[in-house]
Amino acid sequence: MGYEKTIWAGEGTLAREQEYDYHWCYERGIITKAWVDVYEKTGDRRFFDAAKANVDKYVTESGEILTYEPEKFNIDMICMGRTAIRMYRATGEKKYETACRRLIAQLQAHPRTAEGGFWHKQIYPQQMWLDGIYMASPFMVEFAVTFGEMKWADEAVSQMKLIFEKTRLESGLHAHAWDSAKAQPWADPETGLSPHVWGRAMGWFVMAHADVLMSLPKDHPGYADIAAQMTSLLEAVKANRAEDKLWHQVMDRPANAENYAESSCSAMFIYGLCAAAEMGVAGGDAAFARESMNALWEKNVINAADGFPELTRICKVAGLGGEPYRSGSYEYYVTELVCSGDTKGTAPFLMSCACVGI
Repeated sequence: MGYEKTIWAGEGTLAREQEYDYHWCYERGIITKAWVDVYEKTGDRRFFDAAKANVDKYVTESGEILTYEPEKFNIDMICMGRTAIRMYRATGEKKYETACRRLIAQLQAHPRTAEGGFWHKQIYPQQMWLDGIYMASPFMVEFAVTFGEMKWADEAVSQMKLIFEKTRLESGLHAHAWDSAKAQPWADPETGLSPHVWGRAMGWFVMAHADVLMSLPKDHPGYADIAAQMTSLLEAVKANRAEDKLWHQVMDRPANAENYAESSCSAMFIYGLCAAAEMGVAGGDAAFARESMNALWEKNVINAADGFPELTRICKVAGLGGEPYRSGSYEYYVTELVCSGDTKGTAPFLMSCACVGI
């Protein structure tokens, strides 16, 4: 199986992503994870070296993480620890383990809802967002397996089961977020749920399940539960694909010109469907994934001036609350900035290309 398109798309990210001077953040986490995926599928060392260089920009020889602010209790900051774990596995260098233990220290002290769920951030009290499950749960499982501290795998499973139960709708889709305190203006006063199903939030949740199942031992007592959740998610994803074979920005509203075919969530669902098929998890469907991958390339990828493919129609960012206030309404989601080439789209796109094997 060839990976010509995967490498071509990956080369574009190698050329472009180095230009950005981010702090230790989840955008760095997902693009470096994508590069390691490409390296593992193709053996092309350029991608491993780029991932390592990115981690080494922040992790010092003593294991300190530059620009990391654990006192903010931001769950997004955990994500890049996954690439540090991969660097530890590849090199055995102690600094990567030390850095990962700094992230574990944050999780040990991280504020929780009364039900035990990690807050999304300290500035979003009592709230769990689907996004945050991807940011922390795969890291916890990979840390548990790598360093033999399985309580962190137990914790990951617990977090995933809690938010699955709290956010699941009758359709099988999941609301973007849940406010345990039911205090936010965006929260339903009865359920605490945000009002809509945002595509990328569902995408993060699907990818979190895929990546946890890849690492969680099959004899772990939570494996069957997470696999069953994954099946539920994928059946809902397949049922809600639009006629253009892609998924749209707000998944609980009809697809139309304003509710556009959004690239990041489409790539995330392709990845989840393909990964589940590889693992033999019910709901996975490699042919369905490839069909949508072909549609994504045809409809939402252009050839950029630098000669590399560029992913278009990416929602730049979406959230809830904050300043200026984000209501979570349909109108809010469909009027957020749409852009091209953003890491939140290009990284899952690259992961999905590598998984599908194109």
